[in-house]
Amino acid sequence: MRRLSLSRLATLAVVALLGTGCGVRPGSGHGRVLEALSKRPVPGAQVTVICEVASSWHGTTGIEHTAVTAPDGTYFIDPIDFRSCADIHGFARKPGYVPNDSFVTGVASSDKGIPAIIYVMTEPGAAQWQLDVIWRDTPVIPLQPGSTALGQFARLYRAFSESRRTANSPELAAWVRGRYCPLLRDTFALLSPAQRAALAHEEGFHAGADDYATEVLPYCTRPL
Repeated sequence: MRRLSLSRLATLAVVALLGTGCGVRPGSGHGRVLEALSKRPVPGAQVTVICEVASSWHGTTGIEHTAVTAPDGTYFIDPIDFRSCADIHGFARKPGYVPNDSFVTGVASSDKGIPAIIYVMTEPGAAQWQLDVIWRDTPVIPLQPGSTALGQFARLYRAFSESRRTANSPELAAWVRGRYCPLLRDTFALLSPAQRAALAHEEGFHAGADDYATEVLPYCTRPL
């Protein structure tokens, strides 16, 4: 599964649900901007809907239509001849929010409607969502001496390193510590000296026992 860094989440983007069966008709349309986790409306967001009308070796030509969401998160776009659009997509921007493009399903150009719903996330929500994805993608098996412990430590350390970079608040740092620190400690204790030395040569890992002492222990023991 492709993972997203928060730096790549810096520009609010795109469509999750499309204008099919939602009262959107060719020539005019409206939609809503919602916070992805709570499903609450996002007022005051700057919405841009782009009608892509041509594509050549020079690239795609797009006509932009903008609007600002009302207190209930709705936005209205001026009349557009959607039949001339080869593709239609939209995005929203508002300080304090970032996108989560796991919600992107693409645009069905045959529908010729504006996005019915554009999802965004609060910055803390996006960070927590990313941490959940990393944790879910990190298999943890019952600990036992041997090569299994070596492989598990390598997986945990990779996920721990990515998660601590993602955690941007004391609350999220505490979440990372609670998930990873006990597992890293117990798994590292099962490694033999030879296995600890071999960590630096683990494919795609490039870290060793020194990293446990200089990175894991300080992070797991310092006051939050």
